[in-house]
Amino acid sequence: MTLVTAPRLFVDGRLTGPGVVAIEGGRIRSVTLGARHGGADTVVLPDGILTPGLVDLQINGAFGVDFATPGRTTGERSGRHCSGRR
Repeated sequence: MTLVTAPRLFVDGRLTGPGVVAIEGGRIRSVTLGARHGGADTVVLPDGILTPGLVDLQINGAFGVDFATPGRTTGERSGRHCSGRR
């Protein structure tokens, strides 16, 4: 298990902290408020805000498809790319 500690966490729609996020097998196992340090598998974040479970869905493009440049619609861009046509 890996522990990630941070001075601030964004949990349940509010800013709180300090806190610890426990990760095991690539999944969040627990989020605990309060400072806790120690162990070889501990990542200490000295500043910033830890947002456990947040998935960043913002995308500018990938694999040769650019969604940030004006032009064709997103559907046209992704459809052509996925079907192998350009």
